[in-house]
Amino acid sequence: MDAWIFMKPLTVGLWLTIGAFFIFTGFVVWVLEHRANKEFQCPTTLQVVTTLWFSFLTLVFAHRENLISNLTRFVVIIWLFVVLV
Repeated sequence: MDAWIFMKPLTVGLWLTIGAFFIFTGFVVWVLEHRANKEFQCPTTLQVVTTLWFSFLTLVFAHRENLISNLTRFVVIIWLFVVLV
């Protein structure tokens, strides 16, 4: 028995797609929130880290940033649906 058999369907293309969606979702959340939300207003390098960190923490339901825009909440709900499926 191979302990890593569950990884077989996960191809390199799928991993790259998942990574691209992490970056894309983080960017969309940043674009929608950075004007109104103080937690998304910081130096450029910290903004990139916050954006990627938010996308990752959404997966484990541990994000601490409050979302102000309803459109951002909708994007995050779609992101959660895609990730959970």
